[in-house]
Amino acid sequence: MATHDLDNTGANMPLVLKVHEVARLLNVSERTVWRLTSTGEFPAPIQLGRSRRWSRKAIVDFLDEKVEQLVA
Repeated sequence: MATHDLDNTGANMPLVLKVHEVARLLNVSERTVWRLTSTGEFPAPIQLGRSRRWSRKAIVDFLDEKVEQLVA
């Protein structure tokens, strides 16, 4: 999935994502998402009550930045 697909505002792509959704998008394990988050290598989740969710925009921005680093 290209990063621009993540930026789609369609009904099937929520504004905030659960850890398993982030893991699936990145093709990594949930543990890897948590590890990258804890080391500061990945955007921190948003606390919503007792739940943690990742902003779709933060993920898109993160991936765009990583792509730019690879291209530069």
